[in-house]
Amino acid sequence: KTLKIHSSGSGGFDEFLGALQDDLVCYGLVRLTEIVDQSTTIKFVFVNWVGDNINRMQRALLATHKGFVTKLFSPFHVDHECNKKDEISEAIIMAKIKKAAGTANYVLS
Repeated sequence: KTLKIHSSGSGGFDEFLGALQDDLVCYGLVRLTEIVDQSTTIKFVFVNWVGDNINRMQRALLATHKGFVTKLFSPFHVDHECNKKDEISEAIIMAKIKKAAGTANYVLS
C-alpha cells in the first residue's frame, strides 16, 4: 500500500533491468540516448513493471497508484508496461522511442 524507492542508479539500462523482480511492482524512469542525424537526443521512458508473482489483490490496488506515479514521473517520451523480462529490453524500448518520435523508417510492402 505504500510506495517506496526500491533502487536508483546511473548504470544504464542493464542496471535498471537487474532491479526488476518477479515479486515486485516497480515504476521507473529510464534515460536513454538516441542519435538522429549525428545529433544526440535524450529520451525518457516511464516503465510500469508488475512482476508475475504479484497476487490478485495487490494487482487490484495498482490502479490507485498508477495515475499518481504517472504524474510524478512526467514528462516522459514513451511509457512501457511489462511483467516479464522478455517483454523489456533496450532494443524494444528504443524501437518504441523511434516509432513515437518518428525517427524510425518503416517500409510497407
